[in-house]
Amino acid sequence: HQEALAMFQEVLEVRRSVLGPRHPSTLTTQHDVAFSLDNVGRHQEALAMSQEVLEARRQVLEPRHPSTLRTQHRVAFSLGEVGRRQEALAMLQEVLEVQRQVLGPRHPDTLATQNHVAFSL
Repeated sequence: HQEALAMFQEVLEVRRSVLGPRHPSTLTTQHDVAFSLDNVGRHQEALAMSQEVLEARRQVLEPRHPSTLRTQHRVAFSLGEVGRRQEALAMLQEVLEVQRQVLGPRHPDTLATQNHVAFSL
């Protein structure tokens, strides 16, 4: 996991310098870094980075864009990892409602969120 984190961080550094910090590809890589941070147990850092990506994606893409919703799901996961389970569940339920409207009830992202909500109850 540490090796993957280092690779994602390297890609993020290059994308920030070449594409800029708010380019969709940069934000995707930053999302991946946050995922890797969670994987290595650095949950507070993962949460902070995910929240940063979420705010940027809401502005760059839009709040209901599938990538924005994926990052919101990531924020909820990180909230759960740092013990803020009620906030995590509320955010997951919000994401699920929007995904059902935007993506449909059978979309893989919607089903993944529904599964995560079930685990969080």
